[in-house]
Amino acid sequence: MLAAIIFPDRNFVTSWGVKGTGEGDFLHPHGIAVDPQGFIYVTDEEKHDVQKFDSNGSFILSWGAPKDENLFSKKIEDVNVDKDGNVFRI
Repeated sequence: MLAAIIFPDRNFVTSWGVKGTGEGDFLHPHGIAVDPQGFIYVTDEEKHDVQKFDSNGSFILSWGAPKDENLFSKKIEDVNVDKDGNVFRI
């Protein structure tokens, strides 16, 4: 398990993912956010990307810095979603 959702009362909800560099895989997951439609966004500090999953943990898409370019040399540490569903990497 590399990504988990736990409610504030510490009740475990679900988890998914394996260590790796493929779609839906994680190296160092860090931030997590849920949009108004229930999609889940997870940042990965080592892959420098944001991945989008459905509420069952199925991979949908990812975006982030190209691995072989230095355009975004800062790590993506967190993600936030506003009430309109706009996603912000932090």
